Amino acid sequence: MSHLARSDFFPTGKWLPEAVRWISWGTHHLTRAGSVFYWENLIRPLGLSGAPEPSALEAAEADFHQYAPVLDDVLAGRAWLVDDRITYADFRVATVLPFAAQAKLPIAGYLNILKWHDRLTECAAWRDPFDGLA
Repeated sequence: MSHLARSDFFPTGKWLPEAVRWISWGTHHLTRAGSVFYWENLIRPLGLSGAPEPSALEAAEADFHQYAPVLDDVLAGRAWLVDDRITYADFRVATVLPFAAQAKLPIAGYLNILKWHDRLTECAAWRDPFDGLA
């Protein structure tokens, strides 16, 4: 759709492999670990399954601390993940961040990720994706 709309939000050409790499990486690594924190600390306590499962959180924390430094190190040298501009890859990889505090995601030590998320938060659509839809 991005291509048909003549938008560069989803990179094509020489930047396509880099975008796909980050989208895949984020889904497999960061989102997977972050989803556990979201489920265990936000959804499970709503009564679906009781209290958070410590072993699930421990495993997710180990995964998160294995992969977050990769992203943090990359973001030390750039503002965005692909072609020094905001793209779909940034939004896809950052999906775990809007509820990081409530989910108790151990993100505090990753300053470059936090600064990157601050840049994303400057986008009104990221801050409030459902604005105007009600």
